[in-house]
Amino acid sequence: MGWVILGVAVWAAAVFAQYFRLTDLCHRHIKDHIRSELLAAHRYKASRRLTSRSGDGPWYPSLVRPTNPFLHVRLLPTPRFVIAPGRDSLRGVVVHWTPLVPFPDGEWCDELADRVAHFLAVDSSQVHQGDLNLRRRRLTITRA
Repeated sequence: MGWVILGVAVWAAAVFAQYFRLTDLCHRHIKDHIRSELLAAHRYKASRRLTSRSGDGPWYPSLVRPTNPFLHVRLLPTPRFVIAPGRDSLRGVVVHWTPLVPFPDGEWCDELADRVAHFLAVDSSQVHQGDLNLRRRRLTITRA
């Protein structure tokens, strides 16, 4: 009985690790388009008033800061994801963009859908743009 519980725990850990890995991978596909690292740099710069080592004035970090992918990407797994965790077991992605993105028009959404399709390893015609919520800055992209 102890081996069964241990096996289930190891399998659950592997599924969660794969979910986290896929979330990070999806964020890497779309991070430049939603400007997530730029927002993280601006927040860092606003929260700290740093001085340079020579003391001749303020020092600002570069405009590239790592960000948490879970703030911007949420995967939509199918029930099959528990058995076979992978890109094929994903139904779609919910993307939260930053306030630094200008007003998202149709062309911007199409390019974001192309990047998500590249992440899902499908053709651009096989993804569907679902719920576009401008108030919450969120777009749902699913497989067609």
